[in-house]
Amino acid sequence: MIIINKELGKKVWLFLCNPITALAFSILLGTFFYFISKTYKSPSYYYTPSELIAKKTNEDLKILYENREVGNIYFTNLILWNDGENYIDFSDFVKIKPIRFYSNDSIKILSVSLDKKSRKELKFDYSKINDTVSIKLSNDEALEYGDGASFNILFTKLNDQNNDLKFNLDSRIKGTKKGFIYKDLKNFK
Repeated sequence: MIIINKELGKKVWLFLCNPITALAFSILLGTFFYFISKTYKSPSYYYTPSELIAKKTNEDLKILYENREVGNIYFTNLILWNDGENYIDFSDFVKIKPIRFYSNDSIKILSVSLDKKSRKELKFDYSKINDTVSIKLSNDEALEYGDGASFNILFTKLNDQNNDLKFNLDSRIKGTKKGFIYKDLKNFK
């Protein structure tokens, strides 16, 4: 049985004032707050399966894009977002390795447009270079948790492959191992 009196109070006070106890308590408290404050960046992306939107059904029909004849036109939607707990600042993007969205199959990107964004103030710079879409955050912007954008991409296949195209996304984000990670939203519930 423990009896609470002045002598017990003095023993507890001496125990707490002991330098070893103070050191152990400081280490535990510091470790606790370190892990509480430790957050992670999780840049994610998803693209929709290719959708045929203009089909050349015979040789008499011509599909023109920017006054040039093209084959069938396909559409995909690229979605980029921050799924992590920490914001991703524009300075976290490595300048020499912006977000690159491309296919190893023979395609020609016709156009890229910003469809939607999570915040009005969120700004992206994007362009198409040959068969690749290049995207980066504009200056002084950041992707907060849940922030993101959706890009519409029109393309044509350079040969008549019937398979569903696979796209790749390369990026380098400081504080992550792999940059943007593909997340399949078809299975999202």
